[in-house]
Amino acid sequence: MDSPDLLFRLIEYESATRRHAFRAIDQLARARSPLLAQMRSEATEAIPVSLITDGAGGELELEPLPVTIGLEVDVDPVTAGDLAGVYTALDAGGAQQEEALSKTLFSSLSEITELTGNKVDAAGRPLSWDFLTEALEAMEIRFDENG
Repeated sequence: MDSPDLLFRLIEYESATRRHAFRAIDQLARARSPLLAQMRSEATEAIPVSLITDGAGGELELEPLPVTIGLEVDVDPVTAGDLAGVYTALDAGGAQQEEALSKTLFSSLSEITELTGNKVDAAGRPLSWDFLTEALEAMEIRFDENG
C-alpha cells in the first residue's frame, strides 16, 4: 500500500521487514503453544495436498490452509522511535497464528483419526485409565522387534 507522503519506496526494506515480521510472529506463536514449539517448520514456495490412506482403500485429501494475519501499526509513534505498537502488533499476530494453526492441526487430526478408525467417542465419560485402555485397545498399533 503506497502512502502519498512517501518520496520513494525501498523494496529491499519492505522485503526485509516482511521476513523479520514473519519470523517474529512464527516464534511468538510457538512460544504460546508447546505443541507448535515441537514442530519443525520449513520455508517453501508451495505446499502440496497431503493424501492420507487408511490401508483399506479409504483416502483423505488435506488441502493446505492459508493462515492470514492482520497487523495494524500506527506509523507516527514508530517514526518517533516508539516501537511499543510494533511489539504489540507482532504479539497479536503471534496469537492469531497460534490459534489458526492449532485449529487447523486439531481439525486435520480429527479427520485422520476418523478415516483410520482411531477415533474413540468418550460419550461424556470423564478421562480415566479405563477409558484410555479401551481407546488403545480399539486402535491398531504396530510394533517392530524393538518394541
